[in-house]
Amino acid sequence: MFVRVAGRPSFRLVQTLRKRHRIDMADEPINPVIEHLKTFQAGQDNITRILFDLTERVASVETKVAHVGVDVARIDGRLDSIERRLDRIEKRINLLFSGD
Repeated sequence: MFVRVAGRPSFRLVQTLRKRHRIDMADEPINPVIEHLKTFQAGQDNITRILFDLTERVASVETKVAHVGVDVARIDGRLDSIERRLDRIEKRINLLFSGD
């Protein structure tokens, strides 16, 4: 007869099962807590890879937004110069037509 202690099989039961089924010590999990920790570590590694990828993508977006800002400033400068040229042209036209 085998006795269970605190919900676990007795030592004699484990020995008997090993003999019957030829279970090696390597086939048994080392510790359920360690197995759970390994699972958590694998999940954490996956999250770390995803976070690294997202960080790179955000940095890329920031760089592109900065380039857009530079382009907008350049366009604004060109519009200012076009506006000045247009003002000069309008003045010439007004002088031309008012001189008649």
